[in-house]
Amino acid sequence: IVCGALYGALIGWLKHRFNINEVVTSIMLNYIVQYVISYFIYTNYINAVTRQSEQISAAARITLADLEIFGLKMDIPLGFLLTIPVAFLVRYLMDKTRVGYELKVVGLNRRAARYAGIKVGRNIVLAMTISGALAGLAGVTYYMGYQATIQPKVLTSMGFDSIAVSLLGNSNPIGILFSSLLITTISEGGNYMRSMVNVPQEMSQVITGLILLFSACGAYIRYRVGITKDELVSLGAKSGSGADGEGGAEA
Repeated sequence: IVCGALYGALIGWLKHRFNINEVVTSIMLNYIVQYVISYFIYTNYINAVTRQSEQISAAARITLADLEIFGLKMDIPLGFLLTIPVAFLVRYLMDKTRVGYELKVVGLNRRAARYAGIKVGRNIVLAMTISGALAGLAGVTYYMGYQATIQPKVLTSMGFDSIAVSLLGNSNPIGILFSSLLITTISEGGNYMRSMVNVPQEMSQVITGLILLFSACGAYIRYRVGITKDELVSLGAKSGSGADGEGGAEA
């Protein structure tokens, strides 16, 4: 978690100091971190047979082991249970605190935030630090609670899937809970359908893409409707002022 926070802080500092796009910086740094981790795995923790890191022992994994639900025993990763309190905590931070208000203002308009006396650079770094810490928490719970091993030089797709999840959830922490559940269900359902009824796995990706497309179309339609309303109000104001002018001339 600490490493993730430092990683995010570096990206935020580069954004503030040199105005480098944070998406580009994150993607480029991903490969640097990936090869650094691969170096440590190959040096100290490699399994000679699987060519992956040594598997985390069952006692060290952060899961609720052998939990019985409806007569079925299962291992539930702790990360699955942490998502709800973390989402509500982030929601509270963004909506009920001064820090969250400043973060939203900086995100919406940096010039207005600077004019209002908000420290833009500090908030950019803080936002990316929090983001990195949450990503680190997700990584810890994933590898220590679900995957239990790391394959060197292989990046998971979760980081890229999270962009789609955030878009579908409208960047709302509570909405992201449901959008992530939907995207995960479609993805895992695609794997099941491929093995059981020989349906191509790409079908699930097509469905996900269509959902995101229609979601983006909804945002665009709301944007266009807002512009149309503003244009109608402006046109009505001009018509009213013109009529007043003609009435005054006749008088």
